[in-house]
Amino acid sequence: MKAKRDVVGILVAGALVATGLGTSPGFAQGTPVRPPAPKYERTEDSPYLALHWNCKRTDAGALLIEGLATVPPWVATNIYHGELTLVGLDAKGKRQGEATGYLPPGLYMSSSAPFSVTLPLTGGEARVDLHYAYDFIGNRGGEGQKFTHRPWHVVPVGSARFNWSVPSACPAG
Repeated sequence: MKAKRDVVGILVAGALVATGLGTSPGFAQGTPVRPPAPKYERTEDSPYLALHWNCKRTDAGALLIEGLATVPPWVATNIYHGELTLVGLDAKGKRQGEATGYLPPGLYMSSSAPFSVTLPLTGGEARVDLHYAYDFIGNRGGEGQKFTHRPWHVVPVGSARFNWSVPSACPAG
C-alpha cells in the first residue's frame, strides 16, 4: 500500500512540475525571478546582484540615480564591497565626467540596500553608462575565514570580484 501511495505522490509532483504549477512563475517561464520593484524604471540583473534604479536631473544640473541593490533569495553569498560608477561620454566615447558611489557592506541572501550616485554634467554627454563591481564570497560556513588587505578594505581570501556594465543606463539629454 505504501508503494502505491509513493507512486501516486511522484506522479502528482511530476505533473505539477511539468505544467509549471509546482514552480515559481519565473522558473516555469525560463525568466529570472525578480523582486517587485514597481517604483523603479530600470533593472539590471547580474549573477549575484540585481540593481533597480531611476534617473533624474537635479536643480544643479547633475544626473542623479537612486535605486535599490538586491541579493536574490536563491543566492547564498555575501556582497561585502560594491561600487557603482556613472560615466558621462561624448559622441566619440571620450569621458566627460565620472562619479562613484558605494553599496553598504553586508548584503546577504534576500537582502536589499538603497544606493545613489550623482554625476555633475558638463553638457557634452551623449550617453551615461553605469559600471558596477562587487566583491563576494559564497556561503562556505565562514568559520576560520582568512582575510587579506587591499588598500581600501579587508577582503576574504578566496573571494571573487564581479564587474558589470550597463551602456546608456540613463538618458544623457
